[in-house]
Amino acid sequence: MKTLDERAQRPSADATRERILAAALDLFAERSYEGASTRLIAERAGVRQPLLTYHFGSKTELWRAAVGRLFEDLARALSERVAGLRGVDEETVARLVVADFVRFSASHPELHRIIMQECKTEGDRLAWLVEEHIQPLYALAVAMFDLDRFKGVNDRYGHAVGDAVLRKFCEVTAVALRPYDLFGRVGGEEFVVVMPGCSIEAAFVRAERIRVSFAESCRFFAGHQVKATVSGGVSVSETSAETLDALLGYSDSALYEAKAEGRNRIHRASVRAAGETVSNVFRVA
Repeated sequence: MKTLDERAQRPSADATRERILAAALDLFAERSYEGASTRLIAERAGVRQPLLTYHFGSKTELWRAAVGRLFEDLARALSERVAGLRGVDEETVARLVVADFVRFSASHPELHRIIMQECKTEGDRLAWLVEEHIQPLYALAVAMFDLDRFKGVNDRYGHAVGDAVLRKFCEVTAVALRPYDLFGRVGGEEFVVVMPGCSIEAAFVRAERIRVSFAESCRFFAGHQVKATVSGGVSVSETSAETLDALLGYSDSALYEAKAEGRNRIHRASVRAAGETVSNVFRVA
């Protein structure tokens, strides 16, 4: 039976996982996916081979975890740079971001090795890489929000409470957004959020977080049981030709589908066919 001291000296599961990820990324970059066996990865990580299956399930999932971590680190580094450049002209922003990308690439040579290897032939790994980590860099997500039955809040509790509810929504939304997301009021109780480099799922999660936080924050105002809620619709650009106006229309349609289904919910815009236009939706408060 092992003593407490012996158990304390054993590496934690998190530390083991990190060692496996580092070893896997190095070998995938050096030898390609096909050339990096799980036996070699385990040896380099200093772990038993079954631990790779325990933590990641399969070699494919290990590749995705290792490569995904690399691209997440890149996206985080560039996002932090952009977030610190508010008010700076576009040319300067572009120059500094490119310089940061070059520095990141120099310190992470595995980035270009992985890209070069996977671009040699089309396959599931390249498709996953594009869909998960490259396409979102160019995607533009739009979320439309409309406070539910807001006229009733004003009529029942007065405009002072209504104004407080609007301010609370703005506060909740500002907390949930990234520094470079755009947020504005487009009329009465309607708001829009524009999220560059954001997939439909990430936009949905962020919109849902806003919805839940707002509902929890608006149960009481000035002694009144207000119970204010919000509905929303989200869409994302599927081609480079889609305009912001088109995305606003898609999100608006999704928003009022959410209204029609009972309010206090977020809807994703439907997948569009080429050249499809937005149909008119009967609006409800």
